[in-house]
Amino acid sequence: MTHITVAVPACNEAEGLPAHLAALDRAAARTRAQVDVLIFANGCTDDTARLASGFKARHCRVRVESATLAPGEANAGTARRLAARMAVALSPETDILVTTDADSQLAPDCLEAFRSGVSAGADLVCGTISFSLAPEVRNAPCMRRHDRIATPYGELMRELRFGIDLLCGRRAPGPLPHYVASGACMALSRALYEAIGGFPDAACGEDRALARCAGRRGARIDYCSRAHAVVSPRLVGRAAGGMADTLRRRLGDPDPLTDAAFLRAADVRRVWQAARSGDRTACLPDAERPMRLSDLERELPRLRAFMDARVRPLVTGTAATAPLVA
Repeated sequence: MTHITVAVPACNEAEGLPAHLAALDRAAARTRAQVDVLIFANGCTDDTARLASGFKARHCRVRVESATLAPGEANAGTARRLAARMAVALSPETDILVTTDADSQLAPDCLEAFRSGVSAGADLVCGTISFSLAPEVRNAPCMRRHDRIATPYGELMRELRFGIDLLCGRRAPGPLPHYVASGACMALSRALYEAIGGFPDAACGEDRALARCAGRRGARIDYCSRAHAVVSPRLVGRAAGGMADTLRRRLGDPDPLTDAAFLRAADVRRVWQAARSGDRTACLPDAERPMRLSDLERELPRLRAFMDARVRPLVTGTAATAPLVA
């Protein structure tokens, strides 16, 4: 694997783009692959395209494509799908396609971690993300309540997912994967990209949709903590359905909708039973109707009891729990 292409959708990201590109250049210096970067400036009314074109990279080649998406296509999912398509078309020698966001900064070892993972046989490598909220946001009562309920719920869902993967033969006993699938820090082989026809056609959540699509095809998915991106904690985002919208809901809604990956205990039992019965395709879907935080609070003891009674007796001894970076 000798050629990495990084696809970056960008909409009015002039403020943070120089730091983003500088981080990419540092990461390019520490990988043994040639690195191309495609900045897809979509619907920009600021200096995003000019700054990207004028950036003096030392270890990678930066290209810029600009377009204005139609109203029905001006969303994060379409922008990422088009950025990936343009990136591969401009760099036909691409072995590994990396996707990230223009308001994020990749860690120095991120690209080499991606290269190593795909070179070792992974079809999709998912890294971790982190962000630092301002103290007044982090300590707001609504945010503290959300973290008190959603954090343990998320950890239980993560443990459950590993148990199902063990039953279905998708994972071997070992450390608990982080299971983060974020478009801000993700890489896939050229072969997988072509096999699935690019990123799914979704307005948002295209990153998790891609991971599910890869899983259904039997692709090898690695969850790598060495690949990491620091993402923006801003409250005013560029596209509907992104992190900014999520943070704003948590601040402004006393009972916000929660992550669609959080399932009710009854739904969890059905998937677990299917896996126990030999259905090797069993997996945790996103909820059709995401729960509100108050629902999550009621479901938490039920999920915890189910894990204690059914899942942990099987999983105990097979996984060393690793903290989730978020």
